[in-house]
Amino acid sequence: MSKNDPKYNFIGGHIINEASGLPVPDDEPCMVFRARDIWAVHAIESYLSDIELGIGEKDTPHVTAVKERIEAFRRFARDNRDRMKEPDTELA
Repeated sequence: MSKNDPKYNFIGGHIINEASGLPVPDDEPCMVFRARDIWAVHAIESYLSDIELGIGEKDTPHVTAVKERIEAFRRFARDNRDRMKEPDTELA
């Protein structure tokens, strides 16, 4: 995690929710999407669509935050075409 995600931070070996100040429990699975992954923005757009359908609203703080992340991912892709790539699971 980094300050690139306004909702979470990585402190003392734990992922911390910035709004609540609470850590994500170690036994709770998490997944990170990186902007250089050519499919990430599509996954986030699908998530946004599901949120809007599920809650029946398109103007909540969470919807706004997700839309902002989508725009940040699009900007990154536009400005960093040379860094975009297919996802992989190889460990360095």
